[in-house]
Amino acid sequence: LLKRWPKNLIGQMGIGNTAYAMKDLESAKIAFLQAVQDHPEAAEAFNNLAHVLLDLNETSDALVAAEEAVKLGGPFLETSKITLEEIRKKIN
Repeated sequence: LLKRWPKNLIGQMGIGNTAYAMKDLESAKIAFLQAVQDHPEAAEAFNNLAHVLLDLNETSDALVAAEEAVKLGGPFLETSKITLEEIRKKIN
């Protein structure tokens, strides 16, 4: 899919989610970073990036990504708010 349409959000999310499920956090991070670069309006990509960054103990970057996901809103707003709260609890 991504060979034909390299900026396809669904494909990028699929790569990131698969890498995350396989506990390959660095590959997941790369996939979600690419997704947010190509789709700066995609709250779900920012939310997933925030989760990966939190798991990598990159809490300040995770906080920025989670805040962006909440700011973007949309159908994933409640999920993004939960992610943001998890990150804030870990920081404090």
